[in-house]
Amino acid sequence: MIDKWKVFLILIFIAVVSSYAIYSDLHPIVQQKKNLKMIKKKLDDVFYAQNLIRELQKERGLNVIYHAKNAQAVKSFLVMQTAVVDKLLKDKPKDINIAINSYTSKLVSLRKADFSQERVFTLYTQIIMQLLHKNEMLLHQAGNTEIKNSLIIYKKLSSIQEYYGELRARVGSVLEQHFMSSKDLAFISRLYVLIEYDTDALILFSNLEHVHIYKSIVDKGYIAPVKGIIETLLNAKIENVRLNSLEWYKLATSNIDTLNQQTFRYLQKIIESNKILCKQTQDKLIIHIIFWLISLLIGLFVLYTLYRTTAKMIQKNILLEEYKKAIDVSTIVSKTDASGKITYANQAFCDISGYTLSELLGKPHSIVRHPNIEKEVFEDLWTTLKSGKSWRGEFENRNKDGSSYWVQATISPIFDEKGKLVEYIAIRNDVTDLYKLNAQVQLTQKELIFRISQAVESRSKETGNHIRRVSSYSALLGKLYGFDAQMCKDLAISSTLHDIGKIAIADAILLKPARLTDEEFVQMQSHASKGYEILKDSTLPLLKDAADIAYEHHEYFNGKGYPRGLEGEEISINARIVAITDVFDALVSKRVYKETWKLDKILSLFKEESGKQFDPELTRLFLSNIDAFVQIKEKYKDT
Repeated sequence: MIDKWKVFLILIFIAVVSSYAIYSDLHPIVQQKKNLKMIKKKLDDVFYAQNLIRELQKERGLNVIYHAKNAQAVKSFLVMQTAVVDKLLKDKPKDINIAINSYTSKLVSLRKADFSQERVFTLYTQIIMQLLHKNEMLLHQAGNTEIKNSLIIYKKLSSIQEYYGELRARVGSVLEQHFMSSKDLAFISRLYVLIEYDTDALILFSNLEHVHIYKSIVDKGYIAPVKGIIETLLNAKIENVRLNSLEWYKLATSNIDTLNQQTFRYLQKIIESNKILCKQTQDKLIIHIIFWLISLLIGLFVLYTLYRTTAKMIQKNILLEEYKKAIDVSTIVSKTDASGKITYANQAFCDISGYTLSELLGKPHSIVRHPNIEKEVFEDLWTTLKSGKSWRGEFENRNKDGSSYWVQATISPIFDEKGKLVEYIAIRNDVTDLYKLNAQVQLTQKELIFRISQAVESRSKETGNHIRRVSSYSALLGKLYGFDAQMCKDLAISSTLHDIGKIAIADAILLKPARLTDEEFVQMQSHASKGYEILKDSTLPLLKDAADIAYEHHEYFNGKGYPRGLEGEEISINARIVAITDVFDALVSKRVYKETWKLDKILSLFKEESGKQFDPELTRLFLSNIDAFVQIKEKYKDT
């Protein structure tokens, strides 16, 4: 069984590691997304505050001029400008995080009180600086470098715009009073220096966009008229200025609006950049989440597959052990190493071979090999195994006491994961009883066939030795032709029934001592067909061969024999062999209707009939080994 606690601990470990990996990957992106979302919110505030600052700067300029000398000429402009500011405060969007009420109450107090122009300037500037400071706070909250650099430029532009706004209010009050104190001179000088400094600082941010802004401010924003008036005032020559306060206000406002357009344009670009970064971060977060989800699913699938595979492997190992036990108790099992030395043998192997396990280990299987096994069997076995295939066959083995036993074996090569041969395993079944039974059945069949053949031959006054001689002649000629041992044994048995058809021939013809008439000879010839009819439906291989021999042993090689006139190799090889052995024994034996022939005459007949009545190759083998056939004739001669 699988240790579930180990699996549980592994799952916890994987979960912790995976969680940390996911957190480490997603946390910076989530944090960046939060920062960008916060910046987006703040930029909406900045955009609104920038509009409010611009309009408050205009109201400050007009109010300072008005308070400088109760200038009625600017009152109508001041009223219209306060209305613009009030509308902007009233229409503030709900999602803007700016405390408008505090600014509104301060403005109401400022507008009603009869302050000096200096006090009015200071109070307006405080309100504007509070809004600017709120905008500047965003610079410290921007986590993205690109946004932070852009906000620095925006801060510079806002500062320049405020300096010019203050300059517009202070110069307006000076022109309205037609004189300038040293305090005014110092203030205007300070502002002018700050404007020049911050304007020059923009060029340090060396990219085309910043250079374009710089040139726009220097070349277009505050050109000669404004610059000339400031420089004239700085030279303490107020009487040389040919503009009144209102004209100056309009001129300065026109130029400040030019700068304000640049500031708004740049702020808009920051907002767009932030939107793009938000979208990219959102997409990046989605991609990473999808990646981790897919990774998590794959991981779970792999873990599940591993778990299932492990469970199956354990189950298979359990089943394998059970199979091994079942095989061990039901079959004969042995294993050898790659060199063929026995490394394992079960009890069944020990029992059937008569050897103990210690006597078998380290020995080759030749320890139980029987000398009856032909070397061709082992050549085939090793050729098959070396090709990587399993070999199946049957063996006669030798017990320790010298007795024989037979096994049906399957031998397989076993390879490791790299394809290297590591061992052989052999599984055998004891078929000794089957072999003995089969041998008994074959012996019984042979005995029955021989007795039937004897009965047939005795009816035609032939002796039993005729059957033995034809059987032995046929086995010998088959061996000379190339038959293996089993084929020769089968031919020796099946050849004995070559004349079984004579059982259906009448005694008057079969036993007639005189020459047969033509009609009687035809009847005698029918024994070939009758013998075939008797045996043809048998399913036993021996009797099927015997049927062919009975049917064809009177056919001639040249096609002039009977009963069908077969020619050459149309005649079965067994029948061609028996054709020679039957005629030879008939000629060397005495019959009721003839005497024996001399050997020389017999040999002359066979030479003459070679290629005619008899197969020429078989005839050649027969004549070349005639002494062996004569020995058989002498061994089984009639008494």
